[in-house]
Amino acid sequence: MIRRPPRSTPLYSSAASDVYKRQHFKNVLAQKIAARKPGADGEYLAWLTLTVMDGMLVQSQLKNPALDTDAFIEATARLITEC
Repeated sequence: MIRRPPRSTPLYSSAASDVYKRQHFKNVLAQKIAARKPGADGEYLAWLTLTVMDGMLVQSQLKNPALDTDAFIEATARLITEC
């Protein structure tokens, strides 16, 4: 059985809550992608976007000198607009 904190607990963030928020964000992102790119797989592209964002965050925290975030974002934007 999963024990949950009482509702009056001010610390409402938990692993389950974070997963729910991420899924909600992914769903919103997928809807926006599908609306802007009819025929695109919004679900797949939303998960891909979130995965790339996670990777960039990790590399940023590691202070990886090989990652040029601005160049990566510009190149990605060019590829997306060409599709």
